[in-house]
Amino acid sequence: MARTRSATSEEASRGDTLDPLSSRASIRPLVLCTDPDQFGGMLPGVRRRHLPITREISFFQLVLQIGDIRLAVVKRPPCASEASLTQGQIGIALPMSDSPGLKLNGLRADRPLLFTHGLTIPHRIFQPSELTIGAVFIPAERGDREWPALTQAARIDYVQPVALKHLRSMIRNVLDLASGDPQLFSQDDAQLGMQESLLGAIDHAFITAQLEKPTCLATGRYVKICNMADELIRSHTTKSPSRAEVAAAVGVTTRTLHNAMVSVNGMSPLKFITLNRLWATRAALLRADPGSLIKTIALDHGFWHFGRFSQAYRRLFGEPPSVTLAGKAA
Repeated sequence: MARTRSATSEEASRGDTLDPLSSRASIRPLVLCTDPDQFGGMLPGVRRRHLPITREISFFQLVLQIGDIRLAVVKRPPCASEASLTQGQIGIALPMSDSPGLKLNGLRADRPLLFTHGLTIPHRIFQPSELTIGAVFIPAERGDREWPALTQAARIDYVQPVALKHLRSMIRNVLDLASGDPQLFSQDDAQLGMQESLLGAIDHAFITAQLEKPTCLATGRYVKICNMADELIRSHTTKSPSRAEVAAAVGVTTRTLHNAMVSVNGMSPLKFITLNRLWATRAALLRADPGSLIKTIALDHGFWHFGRFSQAYRRLFGEPPSVTLAGKAA
């Protein structure tokens, strides 16, 4: 379920159909959402999927359109995720605060950094704790700012802490201004000033990037294995494949599959498959007729031991499957 704090919530909920880089200055409403599938389509120009790993889930999103630049701030519960950009834009992202255990395509992200979306290859994030992300999206034709060269894969550049702190502060200042004086966004000079302040802060952060080789993501063998495995698992909407079947389809051993998924997704193949099955089961319960048998739905999603299924379901969602079905019926 998604909620907003303005009368334009309908516009926000269909944001994936809008021009991702419209030149009109606007402030999209604050979005609060508890449905990971619905939330995945709420950021224009970005394809994303979230797999929460805790029962308490709440997504937060605020999007500001400043001329042809889009600023987004997203707060996410602990989850594994995949995302990619639509063509014609450049995306620069950063963590707005520390998130212990954060990984970008299997690489630890416990240092100050900027994250640049890849041109074609989706990236994967694992976060065992809550994470707030700030992101700036600009048209590709405006990308001639002597930033690091774009690659097909995503990349990270480690920057100096003071530069990251300045960029975070600049983003917060723009958000505060949007909240306190939204009419300012209708003035061309103010828009240009905010654009240059944001882009200038990114320029400065990249200048301070350490002289080590930048880390390109989504190119390693492990990430490719995980992308193939995830696609296979999601393509089976009912009967999920076993670890051995996934490994065979991807063309690796079960040990290699395990090592890849622990490194990139932060969890074993069994846990990743089980999480997908549990979320698919919950979606099926919410769609089911009131008289449907829970055991039948569980079996349809690969849970043959009903007691263990009920325990796992309750641990993740904080309620037994019967309550989910009853709540839907009510």
